[in-house]
Amino acid sequence: MAVAKPHLSILLSVVCLGTLPTALGAKGGEAFPPSTPFDIDELFSGPLDDAVCNIEAVDSVNNAQLACILSDLADTTFFRLFPVDLGRECPFFNKKGKKGKNNDTNAAEPETCSSTGPPEALPFGGAAARPPPFFGGGGGEAAEPACSVAPEAKPKITLPFTKETDQVDQSLSNREGKVLLEAYNDSMQPSFWLDLCDGIGVAGESATMVNLRKNPERWTGYNGSEVWGAIYNENCFAIYSSEGDDELCYEERVLYKLLSALHTSINVHIAMNHYPPRKGIRSSWEPNPSHFIERYSSHPERIKNLHFGFVVLLRAIRKAGPHLLTLNYRTDPNASDSSGEGTGMHTRALVRRLLQTEILTSCNEVFRAFDETLLFQSTRDGTPVAELKRDFKNVFRNISRILDCVSCQKCKLHGKLALLGLGAALKTLLLPSDMIAEGLTKFEIVALINTLGKFSKAIQGARDLTEMHRANIASLRKAVGKKNDPTNTPTQRRAKSAIHIETTSAARLAGTLELADKAVGITASAKDLAPEDEDALIDAILRFDPRPLILAKHYGKDAARFTRHALRVIAQPLVLGEFIEGQGSGGYVAKRQPDYDLAVIGGGLTGLTAALMVLDQGGKVALLEKEPFLGGNSAWASSGVNAAPLDHDGVDSTEIFASDTLRSGGGNAELVEALVKGSMESVKWLEKRLDIDLDQISQLGGHSVPRTRRSEGGMVGQELVLRISREVKKFAGPGGPLTLLTRTTAKALFPDGGDGEAGVEYLTSSKTDGVTSGTIKARLVAVTTGGYANDRDDGGLLYASRPDLKGLPTTNGRWATGDGIKLARGIGGGVVDLDQVQVHPTAFIDPKKPKARRKTLCAELLRGVGGVLLTRDTGARFVDELAPRDHVVAAMREASGGRAGEGFIILLSEKMAQVAKKHTDHYLQKGLLQSFRTLRDVATWAKLPKKALQNTIAQYNAVAEQREEESEPKQFSGSEPKQFSGPFGKEFFHNVPINSAGGFLAGIVVPAVHYTMGGLSVSPNATILSTQGAPLPGLLAGGEVVGGMHGKNRLGGNALTECVVFGRIIGSRALGAMEDAAAAAVSTGGLGTDISSIPGETIGGSSSAELKAVSLAELGEHNTTESCWVGLYGKVYDLTDFLSEHPAGPEAILEVGGRDGTEEFEAIHSKAMLDDFEPIGTLLES
Repeated sequence: MAVAKPHLSILLSVVCLGTLPTALGAKGGEAFPPSTPFDIDELFSGPLDDAVCNIEAVDSVNNAQLACILSDLADTTFFRLFPVDLGRECPFFNKKGKKGKNNDTNAAEPETCSSTGPPEALPFGGAAARPPPFFGGGGGEAAEPACSVAPEAKPKITLPFTKETDQVDQSLSNREGKVLLEAYNDSMQPSFWLDLCDGIGVAGESATMVNLRKNPERWTGYNGSEVWGAIYNENCFAIYSSEGDDELCYEERVLYKLLSALHTSINVHIAMNHYPPRKGIRSSWEPNPSHFIERYSSHPERIKNLHFGFVVLLRAIRKAGPHLLTLNYRTDPNASDSSGEGTGMHTRALVRRLLQTEILTSCNEVFRAFDETLLFQSTRDGTPVAELKRDFKNVFRNISRILDCVSCQKCKLHGKLALLGLGAALKTLLLPSDMIAEGLTKFEIVALINTLGKFSKAIQGARDLTEMHRANIASLRKAVGKKNDPTNTPTQRRAKSAIHIETTSAARLAGTLELADKAVGITASAKDLAPEDEDALIDAILRFDPRPLILAKHYGKDAARFTRHALRVIAQPLVLGEFIEGQGSGGYVAKRQPDYDLAVIGGGLTGLTAALMVLDQGGKVALLEKEPFLGGNSAWASSGVNAAPLDHDGVDSTEIFASDTLRSGGGNAELVEALVKGSMESVKWLEKRLDIDLDQISQLGGHSVPRTRRSEGGMVGQELVLRISREVKKFAGPGGPLTLLTRTTAKALFPDGGDGEAGVEYLTSSKTDGVTSGTIKARLVAVTTGGYANDRDDGGLLYASRPDLKGLPTTNGRWATGDGIKLARGIGGGVVDLDQVQVHPTAFIDPKKPKARRKTLCAELLRGVGGVLLTRDTGARFVDELAPRDHVVAAMREASGGRAGEGFIILLSEKMAQVAKKHTDHYLQKGLLQSFRTLRDVATWAKLPKKALQNTIAQYNAVAEQREEESEPKQFSGSEPKQFSGPFGKEFFHNVPINSAGGFLAGIVVPAVHYTMGGLSVSPNATILSTQGAPLPGLLAGGEVVGGMHGKNRLGGNALTECVVFGRIIGSRALGAMEDAAAAAVSTGGLGTDISSIPGETIGGSSSAELKAVSLAELGEHNTTESCWVGLYGKVYDLTDFLSEHPAGPEAILEVGGRDGTEEFEAIHSKAMLDDFEPIGTLLES
């Protein structure tokens, strides 16, 4: 995992704001006042002022239902894309010689609040002794109130909340401008609140669209003290915070508490993600409970303000509910309404779930907790309601402009997002219900939902941080023996301990101290721990026994399991490398430890997933691959990976997914259950760990709903393999935790004989050393070698099980020969369903190599977007293109009279081709698809009667139109059979109608052996079973090598799903074995061990050197296996060494060797794929 650069953050990081408690009126800055013991219940209990519910009710609703739904909503494409203008000028902060952007010394300055002044200057009346409120207004025209905010000079005369286009004449006459201006300035009109959020600065020509998921809220070190000072001091909040807010009127309290909620949310997110990844110290972002406690231990009211803000946002969501349910969440204007992908179906289902009656009923107290009708109902201390409204709006808009003074772009992004969310909530609550649809813009709704999600996470995070800190402080006080010493801070304790420790690495010392701190905290939080056991653990931790420190890293959230393992291992002698302390000559005696925590045979997606999980947690892995490159068949899978939520989200569920899978193939129900239940978590793991968005959702054959996910790049298998291979390889190298052996064939397997070790014997071939042999011992050995679809010798698994398939081509690589099945059978491993082999209905006939035995797969996605299958002799349809694969193949055989090998036509309209553009561009480039202007051109190419082909398409359009006029396709619960309506039983018609005069793509496809459903017999936890059904100790398997999962037919997309789900199961099993043997896992012991390291990015190279110019002629000389250069994006790359590692084989690179391959590259990859390669030159165009 790459070490994160420390610049990701949120608005106005207050890690630098040591003055924050003072700025808000706190007296003193003790992190933990010794005279006032900290009580967790004080932060998270009691009523919410100005609301009719309590903190407990809000927490309960958030934890039970809302947090999960809001997290899922924030992950959807609609809600994670947000525009923001990051370049607007700062109008303030020009005091003491400071200048705004472009050295604008004339920028406006907000007036400074004052607690003194004549009574007539107080806008709400009263004596001068009372601090003035933050609103201006009142007092007449003669004396301007001290707390007023200078209004904007002249509002722009523009129509707010309308999409700007070049074609619209936006000019207005003076009269029209005056009418519109009066509408916004007349505080007694409902339209007064429409422009509340105009000053925040989102959308517009200068806005930048950002992906919020790639810009999370984290600590950045940015100093936002001036900005927060302006928000509080310049608007007079700070004057009150020291006295409490009892002196504020209702409207003032609401706005103050909302801003305080925003501030608290920011602080919590910073504290939860405070320490960035650092090689040798920590592998991921970690929390800093002290940062949180220093700001809130003396101010529980600020936590209540966070809950109050959450309630206000919920009230706004409920009021806007009818509009949210009718909103268009479509993100792809060309997406078919029945495809799911880009249509917003999933997003709408989540919104509906958020607003559904069950939740509203169970959360009734919370949703109705805040009453906006109490706002602006009467004069406050002599200030008229109309003026009160104007002051409220002016203050909010002034704060909006202050955000333009934030110099950290990520901070500014999240500040504007959250403030816009609050503004959208206020606007929703203050507008009449019939104006909400008109008054809320798309991105105000995006901000509203995201801000609600931020507050939801902050509420959970605040409690987690408090509990972490309470546990840590109690344990460390006990360890040092000073329970009431206010100077006994964690930092000081670490310093006192450090003077007794000798080390050559400050980084390792810091990492070890952090783990010790964490281990003490976990011990303190353990329940029912005997005093003598607690003493033993604390003693071991504080003398830096590495074993409990390793356990603390992995059991941070499970104190019971931590103490169980820790007490067991510290009772044993300390293992140091190959020796045991305290015995034998010189105090040590030799003891052999396993070579690895996990040995993986097969470098496809299953094996890579398992390896990465173990490596990420500090384990040692040996990865064996018989080819010179990683990936296997996984790199060729292109349709996607399937996933369904555990609970029904209005579209799909694991129950429906399991029903579709079992109905298609009738496989092992226990294995299918493991597959579907692990599917969504596996996809989320891929997205987070590999930094990839699998947000393109489509519906493949045999699926009752859209659930197949892929990335925008399209070729999902190849992209996953490239990304995960890159991450895994970061752990390789001298002394690294990964041993990667390519060109290595496994020759024998050895189960665990009772000594905690399984093994594999292997042969490695290399150009320099010839053939070498060896044996690897590991706690567990995983067989992930794939299937046998290319094991086509007469004695091979394929023809021995299915002799009827002789003569059929295959889509599989040369490596698919069932090696793992043969190895396991040799030691008594059981097999199942070897006769179940899937023939894929669509593999391309390459016009250049029509007799080739290996065919390029025509991805099922092409039929998923609407591709039509036609006979070659009559141009007629003959099957539901989205039926299960075995059904389509059977229909092909019947339609061709047994001559399916002669091929069929696959036809796509221009609209269909655009939806699958990455795939179709790739197939066009390889000559597998042909492009045609009209349907008549297709008929000429295919030698079909033009009239017959036109009639076929006309009939197809008619049926599609009829289907569209019927009720929406039924959403299946998973138990009942589908009720088809069209010819050949087709129900889903995507990207119709087909325009016979529009553009077309067409190719010739044939059935080909594609996947083997048979394989090793395994349990749902991936253990290989014997022929009698007993476990083979220490041996696991996953992926296509396993049998029984899919029965007689595999659903499209389930292959990659199985790889990741069972790869993660194998990885989890290996981690469990590591944990059970934690003492032996310490290979060098003591502080010299880099026990928390994860490889970072390699920094360096010759990027600063001037690249040489390469002419096209010189480039053309390098097009062989000995020297292969490729031009890409104006640069030249030497890919010679990568030829043998390319997952798709060297041929794909050699095809573009010696020339500019940018067009071919873009058809398959994203530009980010080049991150691993340094250019050697710049390509000259001529």
